[in-house]
Order: sequence, then structure tokens, then C-alpha cells
Amino acid sequence: MSSLALLLLGPVAGLAADAAGTVSLSDRSEATWRSTPPGSSPNAVDLSTTPQAGFHLAWPDFDVGLGYAITISDIDVNNHDPNLNNPVIINAAQVALGWSQPDLRITFTVAGTYGHKNYLNLAPNPNFDAPMTTTGAGTTGTGTTGTGTTGTGTAQPPPPPPNQATMPQFVPATQKILQVGSLRATLAVANRFSMRWTGNAAAYYEISGGIREEDQVDKFYVDPVTHQLQPQSLLPQVQGPGLTLGLTYALDPADDLATSVSASDMRISQKYEAVPTAGAEYRTLVVTEVYRHTWSQQTSGALGLGVTAQYYRQSFRYSYGTSVLPNANANITHAVPLEAGSKLNLSASTGVGTGYNQATGEILYLATAGGSVGWTYEHFGATASLTGGQSLRGGDDTKILAGSLTLSYTPVELVDVYVGARESWAIVPGAVSSNSPIYGFFAGLVIRAPPIKF
Repeated sequence: MSSLALLLLGPVAGLAADAAGTVSLSDRSEATWRSTPPGSSPNAVDLSTTPQAGFHLAWPDFDVGLGYAITISDIDVNNHDPNLNNPVIINAAQVALGWSQPDLRITFTVAGTYGHKNYLNLAPNPNFDAPMTTTGAGTTGTGTTGTGTTGTGTAQPPPPPPNQATMPQFVPATQKILQVGSLRATLAVANRFSMRWTGNAAAYYEISGGIREEDQVDKFYVDPVTHQLQPQSLLPQVQGPGLTLGLTYALDPADDLATSVSASDMRISQKYEAVPTAGAEYRTLVVTEVYRHTWSQQTSGALGLGVTAQYYRQSFRYSYGTSVLPNANANITHAVPLEAGSKLNLSASTGVGTGYNQATGEILYLATAGGSVGWTYEHFGATASLTGGQSLRGGDDTKILAGSLTLSYTPVELVDVYVGARESWAIVPGAVSSNSPIYGFFAGLVIRAPPIKF
């Protein structure tokens, strides 16, 4: 081999020698029994499985992460509704690049989804940042990702329900299968300026929602009051940029102050003018100051106050208006060690602020409150949670309530079995079957492969 070839291969070989990687595999399978909307079959059984793979490769100051998941669902299997187009498949993928220095971290992430979802089960997307962690399954609307078992062989608190009452969840009288997609690119920077000061910034652009016209609007909706045929929003397409800035000052080991500023320009597509919210735009600025305190190793909490300003229009048919409203949030968590390695985890939170409901294309001013109780003992775990919300602005009287109970068992490391029940109820003025709660009983199995290191 020539000296030139050795010179070229040297850095590559050195780079490979410094690399460390892991491959993580998991699968979550679930069967759910739930009530169906009025006019549909009395009960429905949904089956789903979500295999997921994650790959992470790291060098001393650079790392690459790849993730892919596919969710395959069979909706309403006991009624065999020919209009549901089973099976329902949605793909999700993420690519993340990171560069690190002792006090600096820069990341660039691109994540996307594409496929079909049942409108009554718009479950949250897989959490690629923690590929070995289970996530809560959805009921209606979009949800948050929960924490589950960690692969230690000891049962952890089961995931919370996805409906955390952060915004009203629309309950439609339809089981339509929608073609949906999303794409989000984010550039984030985090820096430690000193022992007391840390800061972060992130800029992103995203687009999500129904892809075809029939996924964004139902042209055959009959108003339950007037009995007139009029278009009804399903899943409008939303896109726009956003920016977040944060600065944290540590007062002492137990207290810190965090200032955050975020801005976004959310625009709903005007391509299909039949959508009631077509052409809507929300330019939002949120400023919040949060005080965090740690009383002990078991107890911590936070209190935040701020203001939300908007320059918006509800559709292309309206002129622009302005709005300035206060926002606030508070939370507390407490762990109670019990005898024989058992533990009780308590949490409560409340807040006032604005939230966007993509199913209705609306932003509402909402007060929410909720709490959860989790218990673990060796291989067993249980979590109960309840959340609720009430709109505060104008003549709107939207109310929401969501709750769940989940029991889990970890017989061996990397295997989880769980059963539970969940409920979601939204009273949305003018919405179809808004007074009809949806109940679900579910059972599932999670199997994870140990990380493969090389």
C-alpha cells in the first residue's frame, strides 16, 4: 500500500477506533376495548403493535442518532367496518446530529411521520430520544409522551394517559381513517456560562396535519342543531417557524430562577377554503419566569408566571386582532419511600394559558388541573391519574376530563405486561357528540432487546 493511501486511511481508522455505538430494539403491542360514537357499533376492539429501532453512534465530541418506528393497527376488528381501510399503518423516523464541548452542546434534529391514523385514536408519536422507554397510548387528540419501565427488572410507574388536559380534545362522531404527515427540523444550542448561569436556544420549522382535502374537512357533516349540511374541520394542516430562548440562574443548590421567551408563527393552510379555519394565523409571544425549589431528595416543585401576547386571525375571512393574557403554572412532586423497597410517587400540577387544538384549528384560553399517584413494589407498578380543564375566555364553555388507571408487571428484565382503563370526555360547544365520553380498556405487552454495543 502506498504512503499516500496510508495517509488518507489514518484519520478514518482513528475516527472509527474512537467511536462507540448502541442499537436498541423494542416492541409495544396493545389490545383496546372502547366505546364508539353514537350511530356506530356499540363496542370496538382495536389491535396495534409498534416495533421500534434506535441506533446511536458517538465520538468524543460528535454523535449521530437514528430512529425508526412503524405502528400497525387493526381498528374495530370485531365489527369489520369496510370503511376503515384496515390495517392502519403510520411510519415515524428521526435523525439527530450532536456536537459537544465541555460547556457547549449543539444539536440538529429532523423528525417526521407519514401514514394513516384513526381519528379517534391519534396516539402520540414514538419517543426516539428514549427508545427503551414505553409511551402512553392515545385516546382522542394529540398527547404527551410518558415515562415507563427502564429495563432494570424492577417495575416503574406506568405511563400517564396522553390527554394531560393541556388543551380541549375534540370528540367527533366519526371513525374516519385520515392520511396524515408531519415534519419538524430543529437547531438547538445549550451553554453553561458559569457555575450559576446556563442558557439555551432553539429554532424550528414544522408542518403537520391532514394531507388530502378529505383528511382536513368533512363536507358531509350535518349540524346537530340546524340539521344543515356544512363543512366540519377534521385535521387542518398547520405550518410555521418558532424560536425559544431560555436563561437559568442558580440561586443556591436548592433554588433557581428560569426565564423563557418563545415566539411562533402558526399558519393554517388556505388551500381548502371549506375548512372553517382556513387561512387562520396565530403569531404568539410567551414570556415566563419560573422559580424552582427542592425541599429534599423526595420533594420538589415549581411556580411560573408570565404573559402571552398574540396577533391573530381566526380564518382568512376575518381581520387581525390582538390579545394579551396572563399565563401561570405550578407543580409539585413527592416520593414516599415505603417498607420493603416499595415507593409511592405523588404529583400535582395546575396552569392557566393558551393551547392549540389541531383537530378544531382553534386556540383557547384554558385553566387546567391534574394529579397522579404511582406505586411500585419489586416487579409491580400502578398509576392512577386525573386531569381536567375549563375554558375561560368569551362565550366558549369548553370542558375536558381525562383519567386512567394502569397496572404493570415486569416478570423479567426487558419484558413488561400491563392492563388498564382510560376515559376521555370533552364538552365542546357546537361539536358533534361532544357530550359523549369515550372509555377504553386495554392490555399490552412490551418486549425490549438489550442494547447491542460495539
